[in-house]
Amino acid sequence: MSDLANMFMAGLVQRGLPEHVAQAFVLNGMDESGLNPGVNEIAPVVPGSRGGFGLMQWTGPRRVALEGFAADRGLPVADPNLQMDFLMHELQGPESRAASRIMAAPDTPQAATAVLNYFLRPAEEHRARREQKYLGGKTPPLSFGADVKQVGLADMFGADMPMDFGSPVLGERVRPQGREDAPPRRVNDDRQRRLALAGR
Repeated sequence: MSDLANMFMAGLVQRGLPEHVAQAFVLNGMDESGLNPGVNEIAPVVPGSRGGFGLMQWTGPRRVALEGFAADRGLPVADPNLQMDFLMHELQGPESRAASRIMAAPDTPQAATAVLNYFLRPAEEHRARREQKYLGGKTPPLSFGADVKQVGLADMFGADMPMDFGSPVLGERVRPQGREDAPPRRVNDDRQRRLALAGR
């Protein structure tokens, strides 16, 4: 699996993503598919659906678009390079709004959370757990040398990374200051950020 993780990170960097954003997609891909480009969702959430497919578990119309993308190129839909090309196609096209938010993230944990919330958009019970993991748990440091293939993702998971990011970013769920019992609210603009932090 670490060879595939390294290939995925290197492939996304070669396609133009910043290193921390490439790693954010790898972290999400590990949770989505175990980085298996040929995996099909075992128990689809939507009744009658074929479920998610591939590295990022593309579902519904996005899965159909992935399959069309593969057919147009005469390649198998499970090809990891094809899936990376499709991911970039989405970021530059139908998912460009998500791309803007992902690219604005200053580091890997926040980029992973942006990929989760704006690109993947999983069911809330999965989303909340993973957001907590990315922002409050262990996240590997990112270090690319001359040879990206030598970066071992499995080795990186043992290192702790400081998780104090200061004030909330757009799209983040925050609790009003002094009101830990209050449900978190999503912050979509600067005005909402100030109001959420003030407890209004």
